[in-house]
Amino acid sequence: LVLSGLVILLVVGVVALYSSNQQLRRQARILDPSLNTDEFKAVWGPFIDDSESPLLVLSNPTVYRFVNEADPGALARRAIQLTPEQTRSLLDAPEFKGQYAGGESPRLIPSLGMYTGMGEAVGVYRLTDLLRASDKTILLRQSRHVSAADLKYRNVILLGSIYVNEWSRRLPTVENFVYTFSATIENRDPLPGEEREYKPQFNEETGEMSVDYALITVKPNVSGEHVVMTLAGIFSEGTEAAAEFVTTRNHLNLLGQRLRTLGGGNAPPKYYQALLKVDVENGTPTSITLLSLRVFPEPAKS
Repeated sequence: LVLSGLVILLVVGVVALYSSNQQLRRQARILDPSLNTDEFKAVWGPFIDDSESPLLVLSNPTVYRFVNEADPGALARRAIQLTPEQTRSLLDAPEFKGQYAGGESPRLIPSLGMYTGMGEAVGVYRLTDLLRASDKTILLRQSRHVSAADLKYRNVILLGSIYVNEWSRRLPTVENFVYTFSATIENRDPLPGEEREYKPQFNEETGEMSVDYALITVKPNVSGEHVVMTLAGIFSEGTEAAAEFVTTRNHLNLLGQRLRTLGGGNAPPKYYQALLKVDVENGTPTSITLLSLRVFPEPAKS
């Protein structure tokens, strides 16, 4: 009887602590002015106001890796045999020092579910932190396991460009800025002062990236009842910058203000596309500039 009583008390205590925690989180959201501004709601309103948790789709591109002894024969038979010249170049490269110790003939196989970009990883942290502060949880899924049905019944955030996340280009909205398979962003209808194509820049001596470009695209999902937000750079550094832009106070305020201005006296536009220029140093975004903001018309209701 004593043990049963203690169990009941523990259960009651856990429920009370959970309820108190939920109340504290709601109070923290109310006390944090950055989560209750019109600018914040202009960007995140559809996600915060929805009772369902948003789905965050994390890109996991195909990355080639060395064959190792643990790989089954069926997988090893798909390996790419390197030429002697490629082998020497690979083994002499400082980036691969200490990563291969299996002889003089390394072979490469595609890895489909083991990797994501550093920019995407940082983006997951930023988005999770912001939504958690807004008393929202997220569902996280790798892009290879997402179906069209997943994009139909809830709000979705796609993290990563068309090169690493195929869902970033599979929704039918006509966009002004589009990724090309030449690793650029094409501007289909340039306004005065805009370029027709935006191309990343690199240091000619070191090969390190110095400028990337990114897009924040918000458009209706396949059913038209929810929204899909795509945060994607041409490279991973741009993806990190796009996630930073929609989660840090100064950038978020700028984007929200611009959206409210475009809305005039009405509500800010629900669907839009923002083009960002990202200065990069040592693989890290250092400054982010909003170059252009375009609005999508809302789809006609049937």
